Amino acid sequence: MGLGPNLTLDATINPDFGQVEADPAVVNLSAYETQYTERRPFFTEGNKLLQTQGPTYFYSRRVGGAPHGPRPNDNYVDFPGTTTILGAGKVSGRLPSGTSIGFLTAVTDREMARSCDSASQPVSRTLVEPRAGYAVARVLQEFGKSKSTIGLVLTGVTRDLNAHDALSGSLRKNAITGGTDWRWRINGGEYELDGYAGFSHVSGERGAILATQESSARYFQRPDVSYLHLDTSRTSLTGYTASATINKRNAKHWLWGANVSLASPGFEINDAGYKQSADRVNEVVAVAYRENEPGPLLRNYSFRLEWDNTWNYGGVKQSTFFGLSGEATLKNYWNLSAGYNSSLRGQDDRATRGGPSMGSPFNWDAWAYVGNNYSAPIRYGLNADYGHSELGGWGYSFDPNIAARIGTRWGVSLAPHYNRSASTRQFIGTDTTGHPAITYGTRYLFSGIEQSTLSAQFRLNYFFTPNMSLEAYVEPFASSGRYYNFGEMRAPRDLALRYYGTDGTTITRKEDGSYEVTDGPDTLSIPNQDYGYLSYRSNVVLRWEFHPGSTVYLVWQQNRTGDKDPGRLVRPGSLWDAWQSKGANFLAIKFSYWWAVR
Repeated sequence: MGLGPNLTLDATINPDFGQVEADPAVVNLSAYETQYTERRPFFTEGNKLLQTQGPTYFYSRRVGGAPHGPRPNDNYVDFPGTTTILGAGKVSGRLPSGTSIGFLTAVTDREMARSCDSASQPVSRTLVEPRAGYAVARVLQEFGKSKSTIGLVLTGVTRDLNAHDALSGSLRKNAITGGTDWRWRINGGEYELDGYAGFSHVSGERGAILATQESSARYFQRPDVSYLHLDTSRTSLTGYTASATINKRNAKHWLWGANVSLASPGFEINDAGYKQSADRVNEVVAVAYRENEPGPLLRNYSFRLEWDNTWNYGGVKQSTFFGLSGEATLKNYWNLSAGYNSSLRGQDDRATRGGPSMGSPFNWDAWAYVGNNYSAPIRYGLNADYGHSELGGWGYSFDPNIAARIGTRWGVSLAPHYNRSASTRQFIGTDTTGHPAITYGTRYLFSGIEQSTLSAQFRLNYFFTPNMSLEAYVEPFASSGRYYNFGEMRAPRDLALRYYGTDGTTITRKEDGSYEVTDGPDTLSIPNQDYGYLSYRSNVVLRWEFHPGSTVYLVWQQNRTGDKDPGRLVRPGSLWDAWQSKGANFLAIKFSYWWAVR
C-alpha cells in the first residue's frame, strides 16, 4: 500500500514462502554459523534501506529461522524446520527532503517439537522456540552538494521467556542494538570520510548470558588471558564498535584508502543481526592503480594492493594479511582477473574453541578468473583457486559456469563446483584425561582432514507467455571428509602439535572406526567422524500472473539428504547418489491478489 507518494507499506499475516528456492547445501566444520542470502520477497523488497555501512545490525534470516532449542533425544522426532511468522509489517521510502526511511516489525510464534521413543508411548511436546518480537528502524539523511549522508539505526528483539522456561538458560530475553554511520564526500567526492559507531546490550537469565560470554564470538573463558573475566552471575552484557575510513575515490590513476575498526569483547548483535567475531582491532591500508583509457589490447585494467593487521583487545596480533589483485577488460569485452593472498604467522585465539591461544601458520593462495562478455547471449567463465600452508595443508577448487538466453523464452544456467583440500589443523574436541598442567588441565584435540566437495547448480526459466513462466532450480551436492593424523596442543601459543603415535603415545584404530590413544597411564577415545554427506534440493514453480500484480503459483520442492561412503573422495556418480537419497516432497498452490487502495 502506498502511503502518499513517497512511502510504501508492506504487511503480511502468516506468510508462506514456499515458492522461494532452497538454500544451497554446505558442510560447515568451523565455529561460526553459515550466513545465507535472503530470498523471501517480503524481506528483499526495500531491504537496502535497512542496511548500514557498518556492522550487519539486521540480518533478516533471523526472522522465521530455524528454532534454537535442542532436538529431543527420542527415537521419533517431528522437529520444525522454521519458525512461523505470525505477522510482519514494513514501511520504506524516500522523502523529498532526501531522507530515506525504513522500519520493520515482526512477531514469530512459539514452536514445539513432538517426540516419542516408541509407537506405544504417548507423544511429548517440547518448546524449542519461544514467541518473539523483532523491530528495526533506519533513517538516512543526505546533505550537501556531493550528497553526503548520515544515518541512524536501532534494532530490538524480545522473547516471551521466564525463569522457569528451559530455553531461558540458552536464549537471551531482550536485545537492543544501534548506532550511527556517515559518509562525508569532500571536494566533489574526490575524498570520502566514512565511519560508524554503535552499541549493543543484551539481557536474560544467567545461563543465557554465560552462554553469550562463552560463544565463539568472544570466548571469555580462555584460560590464558587476563583482560577478560567470565562472570557466571551476569544477567546482561554491553559492548561497542567503531570505525573510521578515509578513501580517495576520484582520480585518473592512483586511488588509496585506510581504515581502523574495532569491536569490544562484549559487542553482540546476533539476535537481530550477524557478526562472527568481537574482541578485535583491525587496520587496513590499500592502494590501487587504474587505467580507463582504452589501449591497443585492453579497454581498462586495474591493480590493488592491500595490507591488513588484526589484534585482540589483549594486544596479541591475530593475523597479518597481504593481498595483490588485478583485473582487466579486453577489447572484445572478455574479463580477466587474478590475485595472490598470504597470511603471515600469528596467533589464533579461536582455534581451541575457548582454550588457550594457538600459533597460526603462514599460508598463501592464488586465484584467477576468465569470462566472456557479460552481455553475450551465451555467457561462460571459469574461476580457479589453489592454496598452501607451511604445515602441509593445501587446497584447490574449480568453478566453471555457463548461462544462455535462447530466443525470448528460454533461459538456462549451470554452475558446477569442485573443491578438494587437506587441512592439518582441524579442531575435533577436548578431553580432560590426565589433566595436563601445561594446557590448563585440558587436552585440545586436532587432526588432519581431507575433504572433497562436488555440486552443480542448475537453473531453467521458460516463458510460455509474458505472464506465465516455469522456473526450476536443482542442486545435487556431495561432500566427504576423512580424518587422519590425530594429536593435541603441545603448549599454549605453540605452532606445532603433539601427534599421537609419537612422544611415548600410541594410537590404535578399533573395529567401529574410532581410535584409542594411550599416553602413559592415560587412555582416551576419539570417535570416528568421517562423513560422506549427500544432498539434493530442487524447486519448480509454475507462475501465472493473471492480473497485474496478482499471481497464482504451483510449487514442487524436493529436499533429500543421505550419507554414503564416509571418507571416500566424491566422484561424478555421487551426484546421482544424492538424487536417489531419501527425502521429502512439498507441493503447494499459492494465490495472491493485488488491488488498489485509494
